[in-house]
Amino acid sequence: RVAETPWAIYASRAYCERHGKPADIAALDGHSIALFDVELGEHSSNRWFKSVAPKARIGARCNSISALIAAAKSRAGLAALPLVVGEAESDLVRMLGPVPELTTPFFLVTHCDLREAPRVRAFFDFFIENLPAIRPLLGGDPAKMQGPAVSS
Repeated sequence: RVAETPWAIYASRAYCERHGKPADIAALDGHSIALFDVELGEHSSNRWFKSVAPKARIGARCNSISALIAAAKSRAGLAALPLVVGEAESDLVRMLGPVPELTTPFFLVTHCDLREAPRVRAFFDFFIENLPAIRPLLGGDPAKMQGPAVSS
């Protein structure tokens, strides 16, 4: 395990002005949400939204993180995004989170037969040597992760 990426719930400023900011997870049922669709339909963020807000209106179905960002920016509803992505979007407001149940671990793995292959060994050595610089890119800026984590 080389990093963990926390996720939070985001919406556009316009959505926030029109519908308000949910006070807590229980209030999500009164909002529209943007979910992953088809191939990513069983993504942990979809399962989490369905478990905590089963009555929420689905405002958009998306097939990528960039589509979730676009849906949130276009006022389609709330979207779960990695903190490192959501905090970089000046048009989005963090509504809730980070949400511990949505934290995504990153692992560096290889097949045991390839572990000592020179090209694989070179990549692993480079990655591990540079892990202090890489980890914030995967896990977000700890200074921006302040605030109470929400849990269902």
